[in-house]
Amino acid sequence: MTSPGQELVHAWRKLDRNSSCLILPGDEAILPYGDSISSEQFARSERLIAPSERFLFNLVPSPFGGKILTAKVYILMLNPGFGLLDIFAEEQSPEFRSALFQTLGGKRAHLGFDHRFYWTGGFGYNLQKFRGLLERIQKERDLTDLQSLQFFANHVATLELVPYHSTRFALPRRIVDQLESVRLMKAFVLEELIHRAKRGDCTLIATRRADDWDLGDESENIVIYRGSESRAAHLSPDSRGGQTILKQLRKIS
Repeated sequence: MTSPGQELVHAWRKLDRNSSCLILPGDEAILPYGDSISSEQFARSERLIAPSERFLFNLVPSPFGGKILTAKVYILMLNPGFGLLDIFAEEQSPEFRSALFQTLGGKRAHLGFDHRFYWTGGFGYNLQKFRGLLERIQKERDLTDLQSLQFFANHVATLELVPYHSTRFALPRRIVDQLESVRLMKAFVLEELIHRAKRGDCTLIATRRADDWDLGDESENIVIYRGSESRAAHLSPDSRGGQTILKQLRKIS
């Protein structure tokens, strides 16, 4: 019997890589809220200065990052952001774009901790977000920088409710609820990961718009950020999420 996680990965593996509009079949309701645009077109657009809420469908979607079937820590997020270098990075680096597609197989170590792509927005975001935890694990395990990054790449996964890139998120809930990608992701979390978390096998941290995930109540290994905590979404070693992450990572031999 296929698990929700396997169903999620199988769906994304079938994504048509040659399409100029990279959306999962069943996500057509999102089409009016985005477009495909080259870096040259973007540079001449009216989206260069003011942040736009439109999605970019020519960028490789990021429904998840990391080894999502075996990770020990899962960070539940809203949607992948968009930085000014993102289109250019995918256009100019076939190696990076290929690695993004490989991520959709669900078995690749988290690209956001891969030092070979330190110049990308995703690596910069993760380094800022996880710096304190990286340093803490590095010190506790006597690791080098690269070893600490690899440890996180192997054991930390990020999950996005909506997998498409945008600078701001303003997609109506009625559209979110129509997306096949959202259905698949929530089934993975609610039918598989929550049970693993309750057994102590993994930790879930919902950082933004936690109510959209329908997680229910918190537990020892399920942390839900709300209010000001959600707006800041800190994962420092002293934050609730950071402390829970460290507790889980320290179990790994």
